[in-house]
Amino acid sequence: MDTQQHTATPSPDASASTATPEEAAATVDALNRHFAAVGPRIADDLRDAVVAGRANPRPPTVCAAGFNFGPATLPELSRCIQRMSGSRAVSLDEVPLLAVRQCFPVVGPHLLRLINLSLKTKAFPDSRKTALEVLILKSGDPAVPSNNRPISLLSVLSKILEKVACSQLTHYLQANHLLNPSQ
Repeated sequence: MDTQQHTATPSPDASASTATPEEAAATVDALNRHFAAVGPRIADDLRDAVVAGRANPRPPTVCAAGFNFGPATLPELSRCIQRMSGSRAVSLDEVPLLAVRQCFPVVGPHLLRLINLSLKTKAFPDSRKTALEVLILKSGDPAVPSNNRPISLLSVLSKILEKVACSQLTHYLQANHLLNPSQ
């Protein structure tokens, strides 16, 4: 598993904290423990559903050979970027998607080269795997882990590559009738 840099940051509307570094570290550790337990809870719920004889909540496993990422085209990249949320949120790279959209005629071919290189080599630079973790207070005491919702702000290049990969995978699944009707 790749190690990723995660930085817990309070949301802009959270009240200013006067916590010591030790208290802040303890809060971050509590949040990590809380959210790390989510996956096992879901796995337990799925196991209980199967044991109880309820309809399997997961789609059937499909083993289909033949899918490989292909090179993206400039129009495909443009469509993917246009379909992405117009959020102005920025991550560690401080590049908003709006800037990429507005500069696409200039940066598009360069982005396409980077994305196709990642798809061809099936690799993505570690520097793009970092996320800025921001805590959004749902309600109540911000020191209570369940009162916070973490979000990860990813780099714009990461999001664009994910959108292109998702587009190709979705097209493959639909073209081969491999999606469950409930999806």
